[in-house]
Amino acid sequence: MTAPTKASSKARLSQERSRVRREQLLDATIALFAEGGARAVTHRAVAARAGLPPATPGYYFDSVGDLLTTALTRHVETWIEDMTAMADLSLGLEIDLDDARGLVSMAFGERSLDTVHLQLSTFLAVSADPELQPLATRALGAVESLAARMLATVGVTDAQAIAESLVHLMIGSAATRLTGRHDDEHTADVLFDAVRRLVATATMDPQAITDALPRAERPAD
Repeated sequence: MTAPTKASSKARLSQERSRVRREQLLDATIALFAEGGARAVTHRAVAARAGLPPATPGYYFDSVGDLLTTALTRHVETWIEDMTAMADLSLGLEIDLDDARGLVSMAFGERSLDTVHLQLSTFLAVSADPELQPLATRALGAVESLAARMLATVGVTDAQAIAESLVHLMIGSAATRLTGRHDDEHTADVLFDAVRRLVATATMDPQAITDALPRAERPAD
């Protein structure tokens, strides 16, 4: 085996340093975006947060827009990978629907408000960009896949059909947590109760659902 030359070793070290610096810039961009939105992301602010010289972002990215788009894309891609991994992990769980209340509380406990704010604001920013909307769609699909697998794990039939509605509930609960209106225990209770009602309704005949819903009285002529 040919020993690496001094030049090739230097080249690899240079590539690794460039990779690390690029990751530092992207991490700093997401941190600034979480704190102040897109307006907080400037070359100077990103460099300062990353602890790098002011001109560094311009060396790796064509513009602030390019930097922000790349950071948002990487963040959501990582989120999708995490959701997919969690969905795969859920296949090995053995729980019932009553255990799911504990899972909701555990999930809230492991996701700080800062994390919820970052993920929700990032998702909204990506959704608002026509070029990035396909990425947002993929992210929603990953969450729906996780929801479907979790529902199937607790014995829910036709889990995929319910998953989309469940994701709507999850997004709503995330927004509710950020308002601080209720503590996490209350929000978890509300979400869990909504999931139970959703699952129960899914087992009913459509006509039975219609009959069960209150009907507003028509005003007198």
